[in-house]
Amino acid sequence: MKTLYLDLFSGISGDMFLGAMLDLGLDKSYLREQLALLDVGDYELRIHRSSRSSVEGVKFDVLLNAPQNPPDQNVSSHGGHS
Repeated sequence: MKTLYLDLFSGISGDMFLGAMLDLGLDKSYLREQLALLDVGDYELRIHRSSRSSVEGVKFDVLLNAPQNPPDQNVSSHGGHS
């Protein structure tokens, strides 16, 4: 069994964490199987290698296929405060 220690003094981004785990060898099909157990609706995973500013890694994106709720039309009300 291998152990990974994370020093998360300022938090962690879920997509970056999963990208790092995939880069370390997490099996894509296993991840997809486990996520399918969650009842979160229709979504698509995009997993690919990416390079930005000479830093390379695995990019992990979740795309929601369900229509999004439109924002409230009365956004300037400030909750009844001026």
